[in-house]
Amino acid sequence: MATEAIAQAGREGARLVCFPECYVPGYRGLGKTIPPPNAAFLESAWAEIASAAARANLTVILGTERIVQ
Repeated sequence: MATEAIAQAGREGARLVCFPECYVPGYRGLGKTIPPPNAAFLESAWAEIASAAARANLTVILGTERIVQ
């Protein structure tokens, strides 16, 4: 959904797209069951979003989880 929104924003001439916090992978809690953070998934998501932003020639602000020690 994020890459589709980025592509559409680029087609419409946007220069910046800002998603809500924790858009990827989604909010934990509030009735949702989301698996624990997955480092490989996050790395892949970051790379895919960066590529979509480059193709659309715009800046993306996208909140995600970040795994730290």
